Amino acid sequence: MIRHACSIYNTVSDKIKNELLAKCPGDTAEIKWERRNLEMAALGDWDKNADVIDSLIDDPCGSGQCEEAKYMINNFKFTKILVSPMRRTIQTAIKILESHS
Repeated sequence: MIRHACSIYNTVSDKIKNELLAKCPGDTAEIKWERRNLEMAALGDWDKNADVIDSLIDDPCGSGQCEEAKYMINNFKFTKILVSPMRRTIQTAIKILESHS
């Protein structure tokens, strides 16, 4: 099983999380988590947007992960490949399998 490459959703949520956590470096993990939840709620429902949920893979991170996975995947022979209908998983599969022999 291969997980999708880093998506725009991952990048955006990580950026927001890191910005929030950097504001209060002395907080415990529990306080940081609560602060994150409160501040995410204040941002609104950005993470409920269909374009964010079904986002594309992010470059260069996502494409780089696909390039690394190509070498591993070429060691396997497949009879079937199942891919989620999410855009990022389809993109990941295409990029990883484009050179599969």
